[in-house]
Amino acid sequence: MRKKGIVILISVAAVLAVGALLWFTGVLGTRIGYANAAAYTAGEADIAEAVSKLDIHWISGTVRIARHGENTVLLRESAGRQPEGDLQLRWWLEDSTLHVQYGRDGARLPWRYHKDLTLTLPEGLALEETDIHVISGDLEIPDLRTDELNVKLTTGRVSVKADARSADVAATSGDITLALTGTADEVTAHTTTGDVTVTAEQVNRFSAESVTGDVRATLQSAGSTHMSSTTGSVTASLGRFDSLDVHVTTGSVTAFLPEQPGFTAGLHKVTGSVSCELPAVQQGGEYVVGDGSARVDIGVTTGNITLKALAE
Repeated sequence: MRKKGIVILISVAAVLAVGALLWFTGVLGTRIGYANAAAYTAGEADIAEAVSKLDIHWISGTVRIARHGENTVLLRESAGRQPEGDLQLRWWLEDSTLHVQYGRDGARLPWRYHKDLTLTLPEGLALEETDIHVISGDLEIPDLRTDELNVKLTTGRVSVKADARSADVAATSGDITLALTGTADEVTAHTTTGDVTVTAEQVNRFSAESVTGDVRATLQSAGSTHMSSTTGSVTASLGRFDSLDVHVTTGSVTAFLPEQPGFTAGLHKVTGSVSCELPAVQQGGEYVVGDGSARVDIGVTTGNITLKALAE
């Protein structure tokens, strides 16, 4: 019995030793990698040249975009200890596109290392395109003006307020909160695990999805609107709209819709209840409200469907 215990201890020690060797030799662990590494400059910066596009790649930590009254773009990073050497951020201004990388190309990150990035823009600056990729961390943008917004996040939370013509926000694990002003041609917000909450003034094409989580959208004016959740509730509050399409496997659907000019709703459930609290005429299996001009299709496998009047 004692020999068996010794053998187990030796085996565990060997596994740990091999793991440590792989880690310190870089076989395991995160390595930074990107193209055109020689073009990048190391460290924080005050950039006076014109910037019209952002291309940010961050591995671990919070990314924030702020505003100030100066005409420069500021790059600042912070950690428990100020980053230096290979772990300093890298930046490259290619024409008017500002590329930002986490550190030196090829560098290996220490175990559980993270640092935060703050990018400060001039108060009046409107961007053509904003691309942000974060592997593990939060994204916080309280004020952004951009034609195109593209966000990809693996693990973390997204909170964005923006005036954007198009927005594509996706997370693997984490909540998405998106507030849009102005008119957007297309908006998509998708997460695998987490909630999606979107408010917008006007969107021509809108899609919001979560596999495990709730989906909520408040749109003053919408064209085609798609919302879905596998396990979670969906709440839609729409002003003027052309179409609403909702799919839920397990969870409830509540839609706040205007009585005028009207809509035709097909409501389908396997297990649960259906309720329409607006004045409606039933035609076959559909509900017709007002002139019936807009289209509503809601399908639920297990859960309740409720239509309510939009408060004026």
